[in-house]
This record gives sequence, C-alpha cells and structure tokens, in this order.
Amino acid sequence: MVLYNFHKARLLVEKQLINNLEANFGVKMNKDENEQKVKEVMSSLDTHDAILDVTFPFRRDDASHELIYGYKAHYKNHRTPLRGGISYSLDVTRDKMMALSTLSGFTNALSKIPFGGSSAGLKINPINYKDTELRRITHRFVVEMYRKGFMAPSIDICAPEKGTTEREMSWMADFYEKLWTWVG
Repeated sequence: MVLYNFHKARLLVEKQLINNLEANFGVKMNKDENEQKVKEVMSSLDTHDAILDVTFPFRRDDASHELIYGYKAHYKNHRTPLRGGISYSLDVTRDKMMALSTLSGFTNALSKIPFGGSSAGLKINPINYKDTELRRITHRFVVEMYRKGFMAPSIDICAPEKGTTEREMSWMADFYEKLWTWVG
C-alpha cells in the first residue's frame, strides 16, 4: 500500500516537478533533460538500499529449540544515520519492515529531519518468553545485524515499537557496546 500510494502521488507531482525544475531548483536543462532527471530521481525512491533477512536457532530454557526470523530494512541510506523502530511481534514480515522503513524515510524527509528511514523486527510474541530468553534473542539479533553491517552508531538510531520498550533498546545498546569493544 505504501508504494501504491507513492505511485499515485508520483503521477500527480511528476509533471509539475518537470515543469518547475528550473524555477524551484535553479537547474537549467531542456525539457527532455528535466523529464529524464525527474523520472530517475522518482524511480530511485521506489527501492530500498538494503534488506536483511535473518534466521537463527534458539534454545529455550526448557531445552526446546525453535527458529527465530528477523528482518531489517534500510530505506535511502544516503542520509545517515537511519531512524526507525524495532518490533517484536508475530505480525513482523519482510514486506511490513520495508513499508515501515519507507514511511520512516518519507516522514523524516517531509519533517526536514536529516535521517534516512529504517525498520527492524523479530517474528516473535515477547510475552511467550522469559526475560532471560528475550535478552538472549535480542543479543543474537544484534550480532546478526552487526555482522552484516546493519548496526553501528553511525548507521542507526533505534527506537522501540510494537512489542519492545526501552528495556530491549538498552539490551541492544549494552550488547552492541560489548561487541564493539571485543571486535573493535
């Protein structure tokens, strides 16, 4: 739905942007060059810069095992750091993280906040886990994001969303700091 509405809005403003490129931005090009430039820029807004899919095994305190699925989407990381939330919910999907990161990027741009957009999530119901288990899951997610270059102070500003609180954010920050000192 996010991209669908973006495309509807794009159709409304693209012709106006082409006609007003010189007046608004001082760019002097002919009509064909203006049209090509606007179409290139608008097309670049359709895609994400990076998407991370992670799956990792988790051993619960009762010795049972399960697979944990997680996702992280970066939308337009030419403006870093990226700002977005982290969710723990059974509703988490790759597409939802992509949509939320896009909305975060649009919100930041429209609010003139100099950040790109991101969103991350684990497909778990946090109330089904003990605190110790949830902490280990959170640490493993941080490791997966860190290994793949999806988490660093210069890259990310994480915030709680559905199923997370400042507790999970502090676990992430504490563990990230330990990772940083171990790996350097």
